[in-house]
Amino acid sequence: MCENRRNPHKQDYIGPASDNALTGGLVVSGPSGSRLVHLFRRSKPKEAMARSPDSGPISTGKEGRAECPVDPSQAGGRGLAIGLAAALLLGLAIRLVFFAIQRGMHHPDEVFQYLEPATWRIHGYGWLSWEFVEGARNWILPGFYGALMEVGSWAGLKGYSLYRFLQLHNVLVSLVLIPAAFRIGRAVGGKDGLGGLFAAFAVALCPYLAFFAPHTLSESAGLILTTWAYALWLEEVARPRGTGGSLAALPVGLLLGAAVVVRYSLVVFVPLVLIDYLLRRRFRLLGWSVLGMACAAAVVGLVDWLTWGEPFHSAMEYYRFNVVERGAEIYGVLPRGYYLNDVLIGRLGVGAVLLGLGMALFFWRHWRLIAAWVLPLIALSLMKHKEERFLLSIWPFLLISGVNGYLAFIRWLAERPWKHSPKTSSSLALCQRDSMIAHGGQTGDRQEEESTRNSQRGAMVSDSDPKKDHEGGESSSYLDGDRSVWFSGWGLRIGTGLVGLVLVAVLAFNLHGTSRLELDSFADLFQAQAWVSRQADATGVLLDEPLNINGGFTLLGRNLPFWRLQFDLVDNPVFNYLVAQQPNIVRALRRRRAFTELRQIGSAIVFRRNTGGIELSRQPELLP
Repeated sequence: MCENRRNPHKQDYIGPASDNALTGGLVVSGPSGSRLVHLFRRSKPKEAMARSPDSGPISTGKEGRAECPVDPSQAGGRGLAIGLAAALLLGLAIRLVFFAIQRGMHHPDEVFQYLEPATWRIHGYGWLSWEFVEGARNWILPGFYGALMEVGSWAGLKGYSLYRFLQLHNVLVSLVLIPAAFRIGRAVGGKDGLGGLFAAFAVALCPYLAFFAPHTLSESAGLILTTWAYALWLEEVARPRGTGGSLAALPVGLLLGAAVVVRYSLVVFVPLVLIDYLLRRRFRLLGWSVLGMACAAAVVGLVDWLTWGEPFHSAMEYYRFNVVERGAEIYGVLPRGYYLNDVLIGRLGVGAVLLGLGMALFFWRHWRLIAAWVLPLIALSLMKHKEERFLLSIWPFLLISGVNGYLAFIRWLAERPWKHSPKTSSSLALCQRDSMIAHGGQTGDRQEEESTRNSQRGAMVSDSDPKKDHEGGESSSYLDGDRSVWFSGWGLRIGTGLVGLVLVAVLAFNLHGTSRLELDSFADLFQAQAWVSRQADATGVLLDEPLNINGGFTLLGRNLPFWRLQFDLVDNPVFNYLVAQQPNIVRALRRRRAFTELRQIGSAIVFRRNTGGIELSRQPELLP
């Protein structure tokens, strides 16, 4: 009931007895100008309900009781579900577009660090990188992809078709980022769910995230785990103190631990959560989160023991190579500003300025969300060896924190006194308090609860100044907590629409920046390699690319010898197929009568050795 939630210090003016639709009671003037409201039972409840001149139209429930105006945060549940479903469908659509465009790979690691070791485990043949010789990586992610490869083989998939099956699987799994983003946006943006919807659409339609969705990289798996971990953590932060249980931190720790397991460098996302628990003195939550991380660590310790013969062998070898010996620097050293200048600003353009402006608005309300990407950015920038994919996990927090800044500004405008109607602000405040109590919110103190009980017994004393309350005094000019004034006026709708335009602009700039990535890298080589593997007479293939820049045995789908094309192997009869892309090698092979050009696949040309004699001459021009 609207009238059951009263401010103990200031009561709303109910109006004359003849027009009082809320109570149908008699108002008697008391001493000092106070009014005593006598509630009595109406003989005809439905007929007694009428339009109140002070509080606007009031709806009647099944039992004839007055009901609050509809709270958008409650009535919009169906709308939020529809909006989230639309975000999922649009997110799937844009990811399928990038899946269709990208027929190759972004980085050789997605084949030779995860799929090729899985092929070696399953079939007994494969090309193992040094990490899986010395034990600098664990076998958890290759084991996961190996299980999927077995499932795909049951459907008759192998080689390139199996590789595309794994990519499609990653596309579908990446959709779980969208509900995680929704929960983050709702946790920091209010119960009305508007912040959640904006966050969901930002992550769903982000071209950069859609670009990486199909790739079998550890960063793609880590992105999902860190986003969900932070979503659960931020929901716990937004929950009123004393509600929920300490077990809520257990999945946070499990997800963060799992993220570190699949990619050890993602440990940079752990300190913020632990420090927050400490600062808020939530020691039980801290303990449960640490327990979750310990469970994840126990898994990798057990797997290393079974595969490398020593618990945590991969973690110690990774630390030795990357930190102690600084071995990663042999793969390239970039300046500290690379991530900020080349990756973030380079992929966002003017959109980076728009997001930064949004974060500057009311940043104190969602500083944790900003810290969720700023702290990892600083930590990763201090490392000398940098790759763009290392920064993938910060993108959801970067997008959501920028958009939520604008929404916080719009909400601040909505909370201003001049934004409220004098006739309805007081009743809206009371209804909002009812809604918050129904949802477990904190709305008042012991006096307010005592006032509620008195109202339910049938009598309530008001000592407020009716004119001050009726005209929009202090008690009705400002609404606490999540406001029910969203979508209550054209100004708010226009402001929300402007935030949507900002988001569209950011995504448009990001699409331009993402288009500068190689969208079809190595696709022609992959297609040529897959075509050769289907030839029954193939006994071996030479490629004019380094060993780790191709699809490996995973793309061949059979134990077909392959090596880099070089002059001392050109005349080896085992390698009766050659795939060349470099113009000088293509010209040299065309001049040789021992080879026949069979097929051109994009920039890759397939040659086959003639069945006649074998030329033994060696030509230096064939050197790659």
